[in-house]
Amino acid sequence: MRIVREELKPSQEKVLQFAEQVCDAISGAGYDAYPVGGFVRDILLGKTPYDIDISTNAPDHVIMRLFPYATCGGTGRYHFFRFKRTGYLVEISRMREDLRCDGRQAEFRFIDRIEDDLKRRDFTINALALSFPTVEIIDIFDGVEDISRRVVRTIGEPRLRFEEDHLRMLRAIRYAGKLNFKLEESTRHALVEMADRVSLLSADRKREECILLLRAPGRRRSVEMMFRLGLLKFVSPPLDELFRQDAKAYSMTLKTISKLSPRHSVLLHFSALLYQLFVRKGRQAVSDVISKDFNFDRKRRTDILGVLDCCYILTESEKSGDVLPAVVSTYIKPASILSGIIRCLSGKEPVRINFDRTDFPDWICGDFIKENATVSGRAIGRLIRLLKYAYYTGELNTPEEAKEWLRQYLL
Repeated sequence: MRIVREELKPSQEKVLQFAEQVCDAISGAGYDAYPVGGFVRDILLGKTPYDIDISTNAPDHVIMRLFPYATCGGTGRYHFFRFKRTGYLVEISRMREDLRCDGRQAEFRFIDRIEDDLKRRDFTINALALSFPTVEIIDIFDGVEDISRRVVRTIGEPRLRFEEDHLRMLRAIRYAGKLNFKLEESTRHALVEMADRVSLLSADRKREECILLLRAPGRRRSVEMMFRLGLLKFVSPPLDELFRQDAKAYSMTLKTISKLSPRHSVLLHFSALLYQLFVRKGRQAVSDVISKDFNFDRKRRTDILGVLDCCYILTESEKSGDVLPAVVSTYIKPASILSGIIRCLSGKEPVRINFDRTDFPDWICGDFIKENATVSGRAIGRLIRLLKYAYYTGELNTPEEAKEWLRQYLL
């Protein structure tokens, strides 16, 4: 099958031309290069891709010479090169063939044929390559047909492919949700039967896949499928247990995450996923999920809990004065977005925050209080918060007014 360039949208033709320029540069050095995977799939779906994955048999030193501005990633023998130009993110990696898989990692060797590289890929809809200048689609697993049927199907026997890499089960759900595709029947059956293998994945791999899933279109459908098909209890048992016990918490979580978009931060997406757990099971339950199930580092754990603390105050408070503890929080902006969504879903008006007054002046600090009041170290933090409350409400605006406020307060 060949892509008919005359039928492409201008934006599709533009990205196709850019991909061809990158491939021509590699070909000019004596090597083969092909756009692969989602780039080809999205064009067939009528979308304009902005991520361009290129598979090549060129060794690393050639890619570094051709694209000296690219950054190098990867570990061991495997490296990939990324760069961004004219709004497109390009990732170049070397063709390889998997020799042995143990469910988590694969041993491989570098190869020269694109057909062999496509064989190691997970799903037929991703096992596509584009050959320039003919724009012929290399499709050895009927991926084009599966795209037209809108199904996610593994390459080869699904149980074998899931056994090779357990993460493929989560990836299948992510693609089904993102593309609004169905899981092909044998792929679905194997996924349900082997769902417990997900528990063998490292928390880091589960976290990274869930980040991609939550930031993709169709995240609600993906989370719904993860729960319904039995994978969620091996990703995050406490979250799965909550959803099984509390239909309202499950429904509200799905509605909340569906209101976010890919442009929102990872922090906001995970906070939305965990808010109902926070409300019903408490802060410690969420802290355990963040650290044990997803292995977020201490800073990210602090950030998520900070957003949830602040969001809870905004969501549950009915009087303007009750929101003041949230106003002084570092997390007021993401928390106000999440709280606004939850309150609207509950039939309540969002709490209005005057963000012009939440950028607190530098002079509201511990040194200012030490210079103008005789208090213990423990009291300084409380006085800082109180000064911020007073600033937010307009009770004070200048250091001189703050000094008088402190004098009156400490009388």
